[in-house]
Amino acid sequence: MCHKLSNIIIEWCCTFYFLDDYTKIKATYGMEVFLELFWKIIGFFVIGLFINKKIEFFLSLWCFSTLRLFIGGRHCSSSLFCFFTMIFIGLTSANIFSRFVIPPKYGIFLFGLAITLVIRYAPFSSKLIYKNKLIKKTSATIILIIYLLFFLLIEEQSIKNVFLCSPLMEIATILHIKDK
Repeated sequence: MCHKLSNIIIEWCCTFYFLDDYTKIKATYGMEVFLELFWKIIGFFVIGLFINKKIEFFLSLWCFSTLRLFIGGRHCSSSLFCFFTMIFIGLTSANIFSRFVIPPKYGIFLFGLAITLVIRYAPFSSKLIYKNKLIKKTSATIILIIYLLFFLLIEEQSIKNVFLCSPLMEIATILHIKDK
């Protein structure tokens, strides 16, 4: 649906501006990515309004997505599957893990493990040059340290756990057996 709609939008734009074939292809792809993201955000917003843990739901998606910018991870086979996976991550972090009391010493251990995994396996893409990989690893490590500080300083257990569980779920997407 997004592909067809992006074609219609770009064809409409071409009535006002001249675009060569290469530019049309790039613009159509960009519009398709934008529309898919737009519908996902609207969907997440609507779901967030209907659950009783709105803050935890949005916070878990934010924590997951922010870390994903720097370490990458596996992609779903379709946009719809991606949407439902993100809902699963948001609801799992907001509803299931928020019920557990995780002592600070275990949280520190899990963040230490997370940082170790980021240093070892991130970023997911192996096509980056060394300098860019180092920048992404460093950025992800800083983000995890910030999440650790939130985990240690915030009193509300359900919000605390979101800062721990969402990043761990994202880190799980970079763990894989390397293709030979």
